[in-house]
Amino acid sequence: MAKEVADPFLDFAKFFYQTDWHEQPLRITNGVSAEQKVITGNVLGTDSRRADPSLSMRDSVHISAVTPSECKAALELIFAAIAPELRSQQIAATYQQASAGLVSLDGLLVARDGADLVGAVWVSQLPGRTAAIWPARTVPRESVPLALRLLQSADDYLVARRVRLAQCVVEVDCGPDVDILRVAGYEHAADLLYMASTIDVFPESPPGQGLHFERYQPEGERRMANILAQTYQGTLDCPALDGVRSNDDVLTGYRATGDAESNHWYFIRDKIGDVGCLLLTDHSKDSQWELIYVGFMPASRGKAWGLEATRYAQWLTSQAGRERLVLAVDAANHPALRMYALAGFSAWDRRSVFQKVFSPLDALTR
Repeated sequence: MAKEVADPFLDFAKFFYQTDWHEQPLRITNGVSAEQKVITGNVLGTDSRRADPSLSMRDSVHISAVTPSECKAALELIFAAIAPELRSQQIAATYQQASAGLVSLDGLLVARDGADLVGAVWVSQLPGRTAAIWPARTVPRESVPLALRLLQSADDYLVARRVRLAQCVVEVDCGPDVDILRVAGYEHAADLLYMASTIDVFPESPPGQGLHFERYQPEGERRMANILAQTYQGTLDCPALDGVRSNDDVLTGYRATGDAESNHWYFIRDKIGDVGCLLLTDHSKDSQWELIYVGFMPASRGKAWGLEATRYAQWLTSQAGRERLVLAVDAANHPALRMYALAGFSAWDRRSVFQKVFSPLDALTR
């Protein structure tokens, strides 16, 4: 995942591939699929740029938490933009992740008109006072007013639970979804490139150019937090996220990524002292490791150490018997893109991240 992005897409990505993913990468049409147009409706006007939040919604429509009997139908609506032949796999994956405690369905909210389910939105609260949100979906006759009401209900749900940051990852240039998110107060944070490298480009031995990778231990949490804060200074990786959450919340979020208790974190040192950090995690069921974050303090940049750290991450991945190393990176971070290309990574998709930051005072005004 990119810096501090609460992105479920990497967790679910394997359900979008029919053969080896690097041979048949995810193909998603830019813009909105025909099926998604049916669900969201292009009701923002011909230019599809603005929605009027004052548009009326029928009084007979009510929003509340999903009931067990409605859950499958609600998820069908949430994942309506996914090809039908893969949607059932996505729903099954969601149930599996919920059973494992990796996501929560408590924030699956539905709109009903009498006995009819006419809309849904899903927010999954995550460690570190953050949440992932899926775009609101409605049946064709409802559209924008109900979508905005669903997102408002999602806000209320998150504020009540003291969530600081909500993020929604959508297709690039996904018109109606983006328009509605913007009206609901979400701002564009970054475009992400999803990249991966496979075992055929991994180094056969650990790179050695003067860096030392010291394994993180729990007693080093303050040290890691301090290093992390310094690596954020002047960063080109998702700068819109800087300062939104505390270091403690950031570390909690990173720690929850991947398999439980499988985090592989390292202090990066030169001959003098700490210069950065490397955060990795295992996704054993997918036979892959994820490069969560690699960063260097400002005085330690420009020395090609990022490439050395990335190659070390690839070597660790191979030593663990995994087939690939995956990551997400800010598409505007050109130095990082060049570095990952040199390390043999290739991009297989691009997504936009929209976020909404909640103030502690929000809870007092709702």
